[in-house]
Amino acid sequence: PLHPSCPMNVNQAPAEDLMEADRIGEKRAQDILDFIAARGGISDMDELLEIEGIGEATLAGLKELFYAE
Repeated sequence: PLHPSCPMNVNQAPAEDLMEADRIGEKRAQDILDFIAARGGISDMDELLEIEGIGEATLAGLKELFYAE
């Protein structure tokens, strides 16, 4: 089930919440967590396009559930 506080800050999202988005499985969720951790957080969801395997369609699904600040 979706987290009640959607959309939620992607910088604070656990893997299981990330996996609620279309096209996000366990590996991609971990890639996102690693990417965010390496940067100390992101300020724009579009930064996630830098992750291999995340394109516009996947990003659109993430943007329905998450925001960055």
